[in-house]
Amino acid sequence: ATLGDDITGLGFSSDSKTVFVLVQDGSLVRFTASNQSQIATSPTGISKPNALAIDPTGSLVAVGGDDGEIQVYDSKQLVAKRTEPMKLPNDDMVQKLCFSADGKLLIGGSMGDGIGVWETARLTEKPVSQMKGLDEWIKGLGFSSDGRRCCGFDAEKRFIIWDAKSGQSNKTYEFD
Repeated sequence: ATLGDDITGLGFSSDSKTVFVLVQDGSLVRFTASNQSQIATSPTGISKPNALAIDPTGSLVAVGGDDGEIQVYDSKQLVAKRTEPMKLPNDDMVQKLCFSADGKLLIGGSMGDGIGVWETARLTEKPVSQMKGLDEWIKGLGFSSDGRRCCGFDAEKRFIIWDAKSGQSNKTYEFD
C-alpha cells in the first residue's frame, strides 16, 4: 500500500498500540504505534474507501466507501466478517461510520440521506434499522453512552436523535 496523500482514514486501537490506516487504493494497513512498523495489509474490496471506524472494545474495524458499501474486519487478523459488503439504504458514498461504546452497534451514513444501524454480533447485508429525516451529506454520527440512542447531523444544519433499535425520531433540531 502506498501512503502519503492517499490516506483516507486512520485511527488507534483501543489500547493505543496499533494504528489502522485506510488507503485510497482500497487497502487497510495495521502499524505498531511504538515504532511505526507495518504489521499487516489487507485489501478491503471497497471502491473508493473514505470512512473508517474502530470499535471501542478493540475487536472490529469498519470501512466504508463508494456505492454505500461497508465491510467489517476482525482487528487482529484483518479478516472480513462477511463475504459480501453490507449496504446502506441508498448507493451513495459512505461518509461516516461509528461504533457504539460497547461495540454492539455500528451506524453508517452517506452523501445522500442513507443512514443505517447494524448489530455487530450478526452483520446482515441490510441494516436492522434505518434512520430518516436528514438530507444531503451526513456530516456526523454518534451513539449515546448506553447505545440506546443515536444521532446525526447533515449539511442542511439539521441534528436528529433517534432510537437506535427502531429508527424512530426522538428529537429534531434546526440550526442557522
